[in-house]
Amino acid sequence: MGKNKRSVGTDRKAPLSSKADRPETRAAWGVLKGPEQQWPGATLLALLLEAANTRGLSVRELAEDHLGITYSHFMLLRKQHRSIPRLGDDVMGKIAKFLVLPKVVVMLAGGQLTLEDFFQDPQVLEQYLEPALLYMQRDPQLGPYMPPTAFTADAQLRRYMVLLYEKATGRVLLPSRTTPDEIVERYKELEPEKPRKRQA
Repeated sequence: MGKNKRSVGTDRKAPLSSKADRPETRAAWGVLKGPEQQWPGATLLALLLEAANTRGLSVRELAEDHLGITYSHFMLLRKQHRSIPRLGDDVMGKIAKFLVLPKVVVMLAGGQLTLEDFFQDPQVLEQYLEPALLYMQRDPQLGPYMPPTAFTADAQLRRYMVLLYEKATGRVLLPSRTTPDEIVERYKELEPEKPRKRQA
């Protein structure tokens, strides 16, 4: 009996479409797993890795060409041997430019700011959190999908759920909060006007 013929193309490898597809690059990027997700600044690290991977950049290109830090420094950040929340203002500015996000949002994702920092009185946040969850539970459209564990989840996750609900419905459940967009707008208002150039 003859050998089975392989179907056409089964032993061919798909062409590598970008640097991000190369095995050594995929291994370097990885995905934040387990304890890594709990590290301070993990959200910002995940955003950077995802954005760079999508653009087909290597780790070295991300670090040296876009963030202005060495490859070894980035890998220390990646392995939590250096603290992301302690990154300097200059690096955070470059990260904001790379991610095309307001710097205040990058600082929030990097652990340099917390949700409490957006309240004049941080205690207001805790006072309104449980009533906000109860309101969400009574919502006829979204409430039935809300798991009971929403009330016992850690504070950071509960706040995130409320923020998502606000975004989805347009309702404000956590009053007296200044959003990152509002901070950006207020900062622009405070900036001194640049002197106009005299016409020749």
